[in-house]
Amino acid sequence: MATRAKGSVWEIEARDVEAAGLAAADAAAFLAALRSAAAGAADEAAAWAAAATVLRPEHPHALHQLVYYSVYAGWDRAARGPPPYWFPSPADCKQTNLGRLMEVNGPKLLGSAYKDPISSFNLFHKFSVENQETDDSTAIVWRDEGLDDYPVNRMSLKELRTQVMTVANALDTMFQKGDRIAIDMPMTCNAVIIYLAIILGGFVVVSIADSFAPQEIRSRMGISKAVAIFTQDAGVTVLGSVPSLVKSWKGGNCAKGLDWTKIRVLGTTGEASDIDDNLWLSSRASYKPIVECCGGTELASSYIQGSLLQPQAFGTFNGASMSTGFVILDERGIPYPDDLPCAGEVGLFPIYFGATDRLLNADHNKTSSVEIERACNRADEGLLETAAVSIKPTGGGPEQLAILAVLKDRSTSSSYDLNILKSKFQTAIQKNLNPLFKVSYVKIVPEFPRTASNKLLRRVLKDQLKQELSTRSKL
Repeated sequence: MATRAKGSVWEIEARDVEAAGLAAADAAAFLAALRSAAAGAADEAAAWAAAATVLRPEHPHALHQLVYYSVYAGWDRAARGPPPYWFPSPADCKQTNLGRLMEVNGPKLLGSAYKDPISSFNLFHKFSVENQETDDSTAIVWRDEGLDDYPVNRMSLKELRTQVMTVANALDTMFQKGDRIAIDMPMTCNAVIIYLAIILGGFVVVSIADSFAPQEIRSRMGISKAVAIFTQDAGVTVLGSVPSLVKSWKGGNCAKGLDWTKIRVLGTTGEASDIDDNLWLSSRASYKPIVECCGGTELASSYIQGSLLQPQAFGTFNGASMSTGFVILDERGIPYPDDLPCAGEVGLFPIYFGATDRLLNADHNKTSSVEIERACNRADEGLLETAAVSIKPTGGGPEQLAILAVLKDRSTSSSYDLNILKSKFQTAIQKNLNPLFKVSYVKIVPEFPRTASNKLLRRVLKDQLKQELSTRSKL
């Protein structure tokens, strides 16, 4: 962490503000505004809610770090869970899709027990899990951009089928079966129709994120050999991201000078989020909430997803999706009681089985690679990101932990002492995770292999490292 946190917001002094990058002439005024805003706060969460109103996107990130980590310096994560940084307002919550749904149906379904979308969130969620209905009469529900005061649009399965067949038949008159057709559109009703029509017509869908720059779109068109593309213009009020992409933005200071004031909510999926990276991302948009999503790739829906009706903490899911029920299991497979802070395996109902290659078992100690990387990312200020993988010794025995690192300034790689870096990683892991974990191998690399959506290819890293160590062993 670039800026050392204080024991509380009240311990921050003018020289700390200056050290965080604010000019001396502005430091005193900022500190006075900060203390005035935090005065009378009942707890750390209330103090942060007040402090966030004083911080501005153009302030140095080190200043955001100083205030955030100082406010929550005494927060007991084990007993209270992760510290929240965003809080739903009674007025805004009723303008969300779920909030409007609850306002209309809450009194009908819950009777006098329903109060408002915030205080009745858990009760409404429990009802949605226990009283599910299957109704396939409506296929898509949406509202057009700029028509917030108009009723929502609905499309039945029959209407959807008709429009999909119309587009598919049109494509059939222009292209050959097997041709690749790209889509570069936001997730609108038309995008759904086009996607299904391409598949129905016997063509291959080439999905291109609508956030890509023209050069990246051109590149993917060439790689996929797409013969056509569907696209449309749209304003951006919702910004989706991948944690690795955010880390890259932060490291390259890509958001400098950009106006993100129109963004009302951010989203992230694909990997576990880094707390400090999310602090940076949310601060660029005046602390708009970051909705975490999980389960989209495997299940075609998110079984855990952030809600705008609950306070949000960085790098954390603030609840389950509506109609999804799950429990947290302890080491014996027994569910923890509701509303009890805990850590364990997620148990879904019905039971879903899957596999992961991200659980490290080095030295017979199981820990998530993401947890190790979070600890190592802050071990040295010159690091952009790290990747933790397990390797099997050529002579047998327990798996060993290897840490690969990418530097912010690649030209400084020759000046880094790997033994010192290894010691820093070891200290960070022992202090924050498990004192029994031992770092066996450290290597600095120019960059990590990634997919087109910027997900880290851990298996490729592991295979490359295995081959390198195998060659070294033979020599």
